[in-house]
Amino acid sequence: MVGFTEGCETYIDTYRKFMKGEEIFCWKTLKGFIRSQTGDITFKEIYDQNGWILNITVSGMKLATDFKVLNYLTAPNVVV
Repeated sequence: MVGFTEGCETYIDTYRKFMKGEEIFCWKTLKGFIRSQTGDITFKEIYDQNGWILNITVSGMKLATDFKVLNYLTAPNVVV
């Protein structure tokens, strides 16, 4: 299965969780993966060292929640 799910064996299980409003992506797994790829580095350092523009979109769980895009311009000193 593609993604960072934990405890879901099939796409149907993931769909059921999604329809119930439950978490389908494990943030701990995603955090570990990103840290293993980047280490303790900021968005600005990634851009300065590699010329890469890394964008991470974040939002709340509610539909009316605004989303934010984090990158070297909007959050340069934030550790990825």
